[in-house]
Amino acid sequence: MINGEGNIYVYEVKSELDNFDRLANQLRDYYKAFSKVSVLISEREFYKVEQILYSLGDMGQAVGICVLSSKDLISKEYSKEPVDFNDYLNYHCIFKLLRKSEYERVLDIQFGKIPQVEPVFHFRACLEKFKQIPIDIAQDLTFKELKKRNKITKTEFTNIKKELKAVVYFSELSKNLQALEQLLQSNYRR
Repeated sequence: MINGEGNIYVYEVKSELDNFDRLANQLRDYYKAFSKVSVLISEREFYKVEQILYSLGDMGQAVGICVLSSKDLISKEYSKEPVDFNDYLNYHCIFKLLRKSEYERVLDIQFGKIPQVEPVFHFRACLEKFKQIPIDIAQDLTFKELKKRNKITKTEFTNIKKELKAVVYFSELSKNLQALEQLLQSNYRR
């Protein structure tokens, strides 16, 4: 989730049907690129997740918890905000979040140029240059690029039918919501 304040949060959603064996590794992987991670769980799973997080030491203590109540609301009683945790940040993982044009823009902003190498070596040369940026700045520049993708307002998103929200959010359809709405309102013809 990317909000307007520059923060990027990761939410791992765990239902009562999920297996929690992989949770520790999933959290560790998220922390390779992101500084704030939360787990969204049901009230029933709270103590199980709390024990898992406790066993993970500092990393587990940084993880936020969002508890979905039986009324489908986030419980304020059990939930806690995530805390920044940067011990596992990894250049390669952060870099791989970016598309080619985005990492080239980051390098151009930071260094005023991008590496001039044969196309086959371009990715690796750009990654090596990216690693010269302090990791917190590299992460911040990456997040700024991610925020430029698929801008959609809360009002627009609220008006989208729930069955289509994910499709619209993760595609370029948000740039043409009016045409999509017209298409959905038209009668089907053979």
